[in-house]
Amino acid sequence: MLHGLNSHPSIWNKHIETLAHQFREDLVWAPAIIHKGNCSLKTAAEPILAQITTYLKHQNKPLVLIGASNGARIALYLELKSRKFKSSILTISIAGPHLGTTKIPFRYFHTDEQLYAELSFQNQSSR
Repeated sequence: MLHGLNSHPSIWNKHIETLAHQFREDLVWAPAIIHKGNCSLKTAAEPILAQITTYLKHQNKPLVLIGASNGARIALYLELKSRKFKSSILTISIAGPHLGTTKIPFRYFHTDEQLYAELSFQNQSSR
């Protein structure tokens, strides 16, 4: 479960609580995204990808990625990079700016230039 820009994994606490009643709690994971996601997509995703890679190498179970807002972009990036494992991966995107956005002037709120470029509408990394 991947949080949005400048957010925290605790946004998922109630969801984790609910899922823990149906599944083992240690199977539900909400990592802190480096720099709260205020960095390039690759920088934000790579530490999580390393952990997912370890999981997929040692488990023969499906993986569900849930991302909200910027976390949705990261989830799709992780899915793309994990396809080589031939595991079943389901990605759920909640309000992800997958083609970038024209609605919010990110330059006023964020300092990372790479992130600003990636979130610009129709940026190459979005496509």
